[in-house]
Amino acid sequence: AIYAVCWTGVAFSILLTFGVLQTASLAVLCFLYLSVIYGGQTFMTFQWDMFLIETGFVAFLMRLSVVPGIWLARWLLFRFMFMGGAVKILSHDPTWRDYTALDYHFLTQPLPTTLAWYVHHFPHEILAFMTGAVLVIELFVPFLLFFPRQGMQFF
Repeated sequence: AIYAVCWTGVAFSILLTFGVLQTASLAVLCFLYLSVIYGGQTFMTFQWDMFLIETGFVAFLMRLSVVPGIWLARWLLFRFMFMGGAVKILSHDPTWRDYTALDYHFLTQPLPTTLAWYVHHFPHEILAFMTGAVLVIELFVPFLLFFPRQGMQFF
């Protein structure tokens, strides 16, 4: 059954990629991933699993009605970004409060990039500024998703 779910998901993902049966593909993919989550129980209860399901559902709704889909996508993106910042503050981790979180983050992240070693050796002042920037970006910038938009103006 697991192989059937996976291969069916691959087939419908390919159809979706090439723009064939988009609405049906999105519905089937949401159903398949939801069945994997419920089958996986404890192993599939991470935050990103729920966000992936919700993203698939919003994409499906966007195929049916664009305007509500766009507002739901904005709400999803807002919650994703804002919750990232809120978790950092509400965890009472002192490294976020004293701006030292990035002093060790670049060497302890699960998949460090090639540049992580170099960024880890930046002066503390720069890393503290970057830590503050992360908090501002995650806690305040998401509210801009709900502001009115102006057309692109050049010069």
